[in-house]
Amino acid sequence: MIFTKQQSIEIVGLTAVVVSLIFVGMQLYFDRQVAIVDQYHKNSEASMSNLRSYMESDSYMNMIAMRWEDGNRPGWWNEEF
Repeated sequence: MIFTKQQSIEIVGLTAVVVSLIFVGMQLYFDRQVAIVDQYHKNSEASMSNLRSYMESDSYMNMIAMRWEDGNRPGWWNEEF
């Protein structure tokens, strides 16, 4: 089947549009993945910062020590530890 010059140009244009739409879709997908990873990282940093501030607080550590002396252990604690 032989295409005319106009049909060939239209096919090339259509192919270019399809390829560009696929590229934009992939770019949006990867940008979304990066945003999700960044959000996870920020949440992890915030949790670590909170834990660090607890560990540096004398009143919190005294409260934990008093709970420990009263026999109040964490849920994961067993006698093997």
